[in-house]
Amino acid sequence: MAPKVASPRSKRSSEADSSAALFTRKACKGERTVVTLYAFGNESHDGVTVVAVVWSTYTPEGREPQRQFHVFPTREKADQFAEETLTALEYIGCDVS
Repeated sequence: MAPKVASPRSKRSSEADSSAALFTRKACKGERTVVTLYAFGNESHDGVTVVAVVWSTYTPEGREPQRQFHVFPTREKADQFAEETLTALEYIGCDVS
């Protein structure tokens, strides 16, 4: 089942306090961060939102990243999304943490 994609205006900004995140995961290509995933929320309320912050490797470093918000019904589904995303990034040569 595909996640719902929420409007960026209806969910938290990716600049939110990462200490409140359920998890934070990052993928880098060389010295450059290309993706950061943050999960927020509570499955007993609105579900768990994963915020994907993506920096293009083809644009100058100072450019604003793209942000996409994915809403999952459970923490397990959010974790699965993050793990599959990071596995795909590892296949294309990114280091993940």
